[in-house]
Amino acid sequence: MSFKNFIMVLVATFFAAISLFSAEPKEINVQTNLHCGTCASKIEKKLKKTDGILETNADVDTKVVTIKFDPEKTNENDITKIISNLGYEAKVMYKKVENKKSTSKPANKKK
Repeated sequence: MSFKNFIMVLVATFFAAISLFSAEPKEINVQTNLHCGTCASKIEKKLKKTDGILETNADVDTKVVTIKFDPEKTNENDITKIISNLGYEAKVMYKKVENKKSTSKPANKKK
């Protein structure tokens, strides 16, 4: 193997390793008090100008903004601050995990 080929393989291996360790994009839903298309557009435009924001979708009917972002460049707190600074409420919605199998026993009712 020539020195040139060795360097090319080394560089290719380096970039492959970097891509393995880069963070996956993260997606969050933020509950807001937006009420019209202008509000939605205002929020989306501001977020899209922010470094690390990959996608946004503001839904007027549900008042939820869905944001996909690079966690190495921004975070949930920064995103909610941006929305709040525009004059809107901003609360990250976390899914509640429900346990379908109950481990508790029903209470004994005395008659």
